[in-house]
Amino acid sequence: MKIKEQYVLRYDMDEIYIAEKTPEGLRDICPISETAAMAWEGLERGLEKKELARRITDEFSGAELAQVEQDLDALIAQLAQLGYIEE
Repeated sequence: MKIKEQYVLRYDMDEIYIAEKTPEGLRDICPISETAAMAWEGLERGLEKKELARRITDEFSGAELAQVEQDLDALIAQLAQLGYIEE
């Protein structure tokens, strides 16, 4: 699975947004968390879910691998439902 080419992350000060590329420029769709942005960037790079979960648990102390994997499953399902990723 991968992020569709027309969607990118846009960083604005302390906020991170999913944005769509349009002929007029970037159009913000919705804000996302730092952790979700990390997952998004991992998907863009083609990381497997296990590797991505490990990187997130390494970055955030106290994060449990099993919980991060569940959260990633939920995030990926939501991104797919919204049409931001493709197989």
